[in-house]
Amino acid sequence: MNERPAYYTWRGLAQGAVLRVRGLGSLKKYERTLELEPLNDAITYLQRAVDTAAAADPLQCEDLYLLSTARVSRFSLTGQAGDLDAAINAMQQAIGAVRPNDRRRPGYLQHLGGIFAVRSELTGQPGDLNAATTALQQAVDASRPGQPSHAIALIGLFDLTGRLEDLEDAINALQQAVYGCQSDDPGLPRLLSMLGSALVDRFRQSQQPGDLNAAITALQRAVDGSQPGGPGLEGYLSNLGLAQETLYELTGNVDDLDRAIRTLREAADATPVRLDRTKIMMNTALALLARSERTGQASDTSSAISIFREVIELLPASHPDRATCLSNLSATLRVRFEQTAQDGDLEAAFAAGNSAVEASPPDHQNYASYRSHLALAMLARSQRYDNSTDRDAAISALGEIVETARHPVDASYFFNLGLALATRFEQTRLLPDLNEAIETLGQAVRATPARHPERAKYLSNLAGALKTRFEHTGHASDRDAAVSHLQAALEIATATPSIRMAAAMVWGQLSYKAGDRITATDAYAAALELLPQVAWHGLDRPTREKHLSDFLGLASEGASSAISTGQADRALEMLEDGRSVLWTEALQIRGDLTRLYERAPELADRLDRIRHQLNGPPPDTQSGAMGFSARADWRGAGTTGQLLRWRPWRSRPQSQPSREYPGAG
Repeated sequence: MNERPAYYTWRGLAQGAVLRVRGLGSLKKYERTLELEPLNDAITYLQRAVDTAAAADPLQCEDLYLLSTARVSRFSLTGQAGDLDAAINAMQQAIGAVRPNDRRRPGYLQHLGGIFAVRSELTGQPGDLNAATTALQQAVDASRPGQPSHAIALIGLFDLTGRLEDLEDAINALQQAVYGCQSDDPGLPRLLSMLGSALVDRFRQSQQPGDLNAAITALQRAVDGSQPGGPGLEGYLSNLGLAQETLYELTGNVDDLDRAIRTLREAADATPVRLDRTKIMMNTALALLARSERTGQASDTSSAISIFREVIELLPASHPDRATCLSNLSATLRVRFEQTAQDGDLEAAFAAGNSAVEASPPDHQNYASYRSHLALAMLARSQRYDNSTDRDAAISALGEIVETARHPVDASYFFNLGLALATRFEQTRLLPDLNEAIETLGQAVRATPARHPERAKYLSNLAGALKTRFEHTGHASDRDAAVSHLQAALEIATATPSIRMAAAMVWGQLSYKAGDRITATDAYAAALELLPQVAWHGLDRPTREKHLSDFLGLASEGASSAISTGQADRALEMLEDGRSVLWTEALQIRGDLTRLYERAPELADRLDRIRHQLNGPPPDTQSGAMGFSARADWRGAGTTGQLLRWRPWRSRPQSQPSREYPGAG
């Protein structure tokens, strides 16, 4: 008689059970303490349980699944790629051990697809991406249509392939699942959050506001239906915060962005796992940066920089997310340099950007963005120190990025190259550089949707380059084209007020010099209407003063234009409008809250929100873009170059490692 496998002896059965219990106990301890030691113990016990069991043991696949999830958790703590390799191997064994119709199979396949997707971002290898797609497609085929597990797999597949039919099927399945739940069902918040995130995805494709409004409603219900400190709350808050920021991008209403920042901060505070918290911290920093670019307020930029630096300290040196954080830090330091002109920020931006590039292989999916941020830091440094070596190296790098980028090429890459070429023309006065800059900036405009806030920045800088060529060659067609682009920039209601105001002011100057004084007067009047929004009292005093200094002489230029057309009353009105803004600033009707933030930050935050409501500009005139100065034809690139943000949290495979992966569903 053949000897039976060890598991089927009483000793083997007892040994396997003991190891499994110890492994589960260690996992529970890890979840309470978030310390590495109990997680190491869990992996040791579960690996021994797997090695002890026979292939026919029905519990072996569960041991393999637990072992895989523990390995993924350790990767999240240490960033060691070997744990991902071992996690994939364990899941492949688990899938091989279950029957095709086993109810656990779809969840196992989703889990495997999620790990492959994470490893593809770590390695940049197309083989891992293909394996992730295959596993998720198998999960779709193995699950029942209309069930949550089916929807989870479809959403994961959509993230990898972009197939809209997968997203539509997932939304339909999630809606059916939500409608089939009782209001007190503990699984309802999870389903609502997944549905809300899927609707946000569809909004990004369709640009239909109804999808975004429905998404925010579902996500808010998920948060409201969760217990404080309950499982999953941090993910629901994170998804809601990102949806609120998406609403800000649609409406330009800074109140939506304020809400997004508060929600993301709450999500970070509610997140127990260190590396999961770093992802939400990163998205919070990006939201703060968006608000800084909209207002020009350096305090938000400084807060974002502090968060990025904290995240870098938390991430292990080998962790794949670290390069992304370094690149985003580089972009943010460069923004603060443009706001404050501190040389230390410029050098730190170059160092962080260079570290991100050096830590990533050239075939990494984010390499172009990392290299773009480094090139922009070099360009800023070349302008600061009149260094042609940095300038030419930046132009060369940006040109290579445009040539080698995947199609369709992101508009920001065109804009960065055009900006760099225009900068070189300012220094060399070589007309071919200016001609190429105009062509490249035009490509950025053409690659951007008509009402997108960033389009106003691209149009304004293209107009500045055309204005410069008109002054160089005297061709009236360039002046006329510049005026047309400035008018188009002014009409984008969701763009940053400072961009629109600068566009109107330069439009007025060009029209005045061309002898069209009536049009010039209208343009100056449009600029003056935006002045209270640019220097509104929700900002701190230094930022208001800087905005006012950028537009010195606006009222007098407008009044002069009005007088030249015989509109004396209109001239007086313009002067009064300008003076009223200056008097309001001088009287300091509402003071800055810096000192109060130092002593009572919660009270200061409440007062600041009230002040935003009282003094805030109309919601249809705000945005997250960054403008150019009225004193120059173009301004720095801001954060252009694809800042990298983490995807919303969902109970499904993700593009970044997460504390939990879906089980059998």
